Amino acid sequence: MQTKRSGFTLTEVMIVIAIIGLILATLTPKVRTIREGSNLRAAKDAVATALGTARAAAIQKGNTATFHLGTDNSVMVDALSNGATIPIMPKRSLGDLYGVSISPRTSAGLASPGDTVIKFDLRGFGSTPSTGRVMYLITLGTRSDTICVTTYGLILKRGCAT
Repeated sequence: MQTKRSGFTLTEVMIVIAIIGLILATLTPKVRTIREGSNLRAAKDAVATALGTARAAAIQKGNTATFHLGTDNSVMVDALSNGATIPIMPKRSLGDLYGVSISPRTSAGLASPGDTVIKFDLRGFGSTPSTGRVMYLITLGTRSDTICVTTYGLILKRGCAT
């Protein structure tokens, strides 16, 4: 007479655990790559948003607005109104949020420390200490992406095409 068993044998459970382990081992690097790409895009969008906010605030308020890139990979926007500086976008540390590093570059490829600040005038034109376009290189691990700001204040998220 046969009895019904109501469970799994140890061998069956070990085979299922081994299959799950193999699946996780093959997916972990892909998940990490996807997460890094997502963090890089999010940081790039945050920088572009801050630049766009500064430009829009300058045009809307009819006064200068300033984009600040901090040494701690943070972005911030403030504007002048009736002689007083008012914060438009509070300081956000993109290094802490997304693990990225951001550095300014000029069209010659050299870093220009003065380009951590871009002032937008009431027409929305951007001005920096260097001449020409300013490129911000955003790096995460081995991956990198760029945002370019022209002398007219236009924000190019696809790099500095010449």
